[in-house]
Amino acid sequence: MIASIKRTTFHRDVYEPAEDSFALVDALVAHQQTWQHSPPRLCLEVGSGSGYVITSLGLLLQQLGMAVQLLATDINQQAAAATAATLAAHGVWRADVVLCDLASALLPAIEGLVDVLVFNPPYVPTPDEEVAVGGLAAAWAGGARGRRVIDRLLPLVPRLLSARGEMFMVAVHENDPAELMREMEAAGFEARVALQRKADEEQLTILHFKRQQPHELARPLAMSRSPTAVAQRRIQSELRDWLQHPPDGCKLVQYEDLRTWVIELLGPESPCQPQLYTGQTFHLRILFSERYPLEPPEVTFLPPSPVHPHIYTNGHICLDILYDGHNGGWSPALTINKVALSLRSMLASNTDNRRPPGDADYCARMRGRSPKETRWEFEDDSV
Repeated sequence: MIASIKRTTFHRDVYEPAEDSFALVDALVAHQQTWQHSPPRLCLEVGSGSGYVITSLGLLLQQLGMAVQLLATDINQQAAAATAATLAAHGVWRADVVLCDLASALLPAIEGLVDVLVFNPPYVPTPDEEVAVGGLAAAWAGGARGRRVIDRLLPLVPRLLSARGEMFMVAVHENDPAELMREMEAAGFEARVALQRKADEEQLTILHFKRQQPHELARPLAMSRSPTAVAQRRIQSELRDWLQHPPDGCKLVQYEDLRTWVIELLGPESPCQPQLYTGQTFHLRILFSERYPLEPPEVTFLPPSPVHPHIYTNGHICLDILYDGHNGGWSPALTINKVALSLRSMLASNTDNRRPPGDADYCARMRGRSPKETRWEFEDDSV
């Protein structure tokens, strides 16, 4: 099952699915069964346009029973909106759409985490000045040899892809696919032609790049980019950023054990009345898992927790960005810095000095258990 054209969102300034889109999806369909043996965890499309390709990829993985995090980027605001609408129309919910140039807003947050990267670049040879025109032209104008955007993304691929990561990319004859393959092989990737197809005057080629696997899998170096290593590297990166640029009203008071942080949250001043938390101090505990940031950390308030309609006495917090899965809002692009700021904002906007309904029963039932075991419903955006 792939995306339906009838349920794909169109806009006059957004590239519509065409022969190159269909060829890219056909290559993904042909590769689908391979993912049964090596399930991807994070997939990214750079330049998603209408969302037809990333939605098709999500549906192919859903068919395999896989709950995969999807990310899509586009520099065109209308394209980002179209992608979000196409994903929603097909019931692909575990997906985030980011408005940015290539993957600029996602690095270093998802460095070394992408298992499947798909890219249908602007590949048509044009004068270089047309590359920066914007609008619909940005979807096809590729500059000299159609390579201006391609040559900007390929150096980022080694940073983006995981240890078993792979990339599917559209190219045409003018882009010199053979040269592209040689460049990626020199960067440590296996390169092959996944599909070739004639479309009007174009010779479409779908290139497949995959990290070269070490021959001696038992050697420690072969495991250097395992999920645990990726999590440690990401946590260390966030720690450096936090210590250099701590968020307002937040202080990191414990982090010697890299997997457990304690953050001191200063009760925010608020334009709302009454000001419930001004002058108070609360403490957040962050527990990172080995799959971070593919899955969210466990975030709870240490006692005493703030009195709030979304915060239980035991410190459990009903906030969508803290959870993945069923209607959760967690994304690997989020950081603890952003989580802490979101929680301070949640406190600042509250004027209702009460606990959630059923607080005592919930705390008794969840004694000693993680809030990630709760099936949360996120319906009230008023506090």
